[in-house]
Amino acid sequence: MHNTQKYTWSILIMLFMIVSISVANRPLSIGTDSYTYAITYKLNALGYYKAEFEPAYNFIMDNIGAFTTDYKIFFFATSGILLFTSIAALTKAIKEEQKTNSIDYFVYFFVLSILFVSPFFFSLQVNILRHGLATPFILLAYIYLNNRKHIISLALFLIAINFHYSSIMYLAVAPIIFLSQRKIAFILISLSALYLTNTTSLVIKPVMSTLGLEHIFLEASDYGAHSDYTAGVRFDLWGFTAIIVAISLLLKKYCRGAGLIAKTTATSFIPFLIFGHMVYADRLLVTTWFMIPLIPTTIAIALIQKYPKIKSPYLIHILLFTSFFYLTTKLDFYSQLS
Repeated sequence: MHNTQKYTWSILIMLFMIVSISVANRPLSIGTDSYTYAITYKLNALGYYKAEFEPAYNFIMDNIGAFTTDYKIFFFATSGILLFTSIAALTKAIKEEQKTNSIDYFVYFFVLSILFVSPFFFSLQVNILRHGLATPFILLAYIYLNNRKHIISLALFLIAINFHYSSIMYLAVAPIIFLSQRKIAFILISLSALYLTNTTSLVIKPVMSTLGLEHIFLEASDYGAHSDYTAGVRFDLWGFTAIIVAISLLLKKYCRGAGLIAKTTATSFIPFLIFGHMVYADRLLVTTWFMIPLIPTTIAIALIQKYPKIKSPYLIHILLFTSFFYLTTKLDFYSQLS
């Protein structure tokens, strides 16, 4: 067992290193915000500009900037942090589902294979970086909250909020995770009806006004108001995410321990249903999309438990390295070597 774990983490660390190097050395044309993040880091490190991002992001930027002005070192570090926290959060969810303290190499490699080909994870790495750094901590916070470890959960939420302030939305809806699946489904259907008819503000705004939180609703709604990005009802974003949430809810019926997936994906969908009319509303869905690898992984585990012979060490290695090659090619890694 010890040798297997050592082998697993040796492979993971090797792949994480190469992916982080690929992210660091990518052309700045990859990722719409890449150039902005790079130039902001460099100017901040040189002392020409004081960046005003969230505290945790600033902490990383300032401390790396104290040693080097090379934005590639900064991108390498943030990529490494995101990779490690992502695999930690997703495999923690799997362990909780399966009621076990350990999982074998197959699960680690399968989860990572899905992550490497995920367009959403790619975007977290090269574009919406602060959202990306916050997202694994939101999932971990939900896991610990579901276990009623409130102090740890709150601490994880605070870390997420300090990477991106929008994470406070997920903290606000977190208690919903304790409701039954039927009640959660009712909330989702009700909020979806309001969202799809573009009447959310007519209901939510008076409620938040009564609570003295109207300014928060207005600030969130006005975010990016001067951008050319599409605002209003996004049937495409809602439809895709609703399917993911529906699958996660149905999964509980057929796969052992899938209740955590159902609750976390469903709860994380709610901020979008409330604020999804604003510009850049897709960024309110990255937490839900980040959890997508949990669905095929849970299905794979269930199939292996029923049909053990289908578990092939050769196939999982081929899957892992194929997805790794896909990601690094997408990052233009190999052209940098020539």
